[in-house]
Amino acid sequence: MFPKATWTGPSSVAADRDFDLIGFETYLRKQARWIALTCGIAVAGAGGISLLLPKRYTTTATVLIEPPAGNDPRASTALSTVYLDSLKTFERIASNDSLFLEALRHLQIPEANAGKSVESLKRAILHVSKPANTTVLEIGVTLEDPRLAQALAHYLADRTVALSRSVDSSSEDDVTRESRDILAAAETRFQRARAAREAFTASQPVQALEDDVASAGEVQLRIRRDLADAEAQLAEYTARQDAPDPEGDSARIEVKAIKARVDELKRSEAEATRSIERESMLLEQRKSQREGLDAELAAARTEYEAAKNKLNDIRASAVFRGERLEVIDPGIVPNRPSSPNLPLNVLAALVLSLVGAVGVSALRFGLEQSRLEGQAAAYSSSWER
Repeated sequence: MFPKATWTGPSSVAADRDFDLIGFETYLRKQARWIALTCGIAVAGAGGISLLLPKRYTTTATVLIEPPAGNDPRASTALSTVYLDSLKTFERIASNDSLFLEALRHLQIPEANAGKSVESLKRAILHVSKPANTTVLEIGVTLEDPRLAQALAHYLADRTVALSRSVDSSSEDDVTRESRDILAAAETRFQRARAAREAFTASQPVQALEDDVASAGEVQLRIRRDLADAEAQLAEYTARQDAPDPEGDSARIEVKAIKARVDELKRSEAEATRSIERESMLLEQRKSQREGLDAELAAARTEYEAAKNKLNDIRASAVFRGERLEVIDPGIVPNRPSSPNLPLNVLAALVLSLVGAVGVSALRFGLEQSRLEGQAAAYSSSWER
């Protein structure tokens, strides 16, 4: 009898390895024309579609976000992550719907009449971002007209800065409104007190009345001195009037004259005394009124100065509250379209078609290999029998 034959064909080889790389390479060489044709069709299609698509241009305006002016300059080199994250609020300001629609209407952007919703327009036209760990706000705009794209980006940047300053100004007005009202009331009180003091000084002068009282006192003093002299003369001539004639008769005549003068001086002295009392009382009243007006004026001035200093302090502290925005780059009119990107699209089509063709070839090679293995296994079984 003959020994039993053992088949060592493709089935046993296939059991040792799952995929025949050498065979696949040979298979790919055979399919090279088909793969090249597939890639060529894909590249031509991508290029044609890219050329047919409308060109769109992108420009970017840049806004610098500076810390509040009153901050320590040394702190600008050590900005915290929390602070930098908080600056993302300005993205909301730059991309809010009202501002976006206002910009579209102001510049008469044709895309605004496309009938799309605000959200879809913003997704297609506007891109606002704040790069990580920076204090820069980037406003990107993509449109078919490069000049309109630059104008829209610049307009949005300017309006973002203006809105930020408006919010800061409104906040400052809210903070200072009460202090300004207090200052206005204090200033009104001060002006009234000063006007009342000046009117009183003009209508009821104290210095002139003091001069009158002093003059009346000097007159009274002279009258009293003259009265004392007259009374002394009266006493002297009274003593002489009892002397024998002719000295007695002469003395009696002098006594009558001196008595008349004494009486006159007494009346003048009494009148001067009453006048001094009246003017002194009036002077005291005026001094009391002037002291009251002076006290009110001093209090009003103190209140006014305090209110003014408080308002100045609040205004000075306003520089610590809000960031300062400034447009550092309004963007430029782009010369080359951002989309469609012909080289990128062609390259992507080439890579995808090549990968797809190789994948399909690998699948076909695997199926062919499985078919051959199945045939070999069937032939081996019939040989053994």
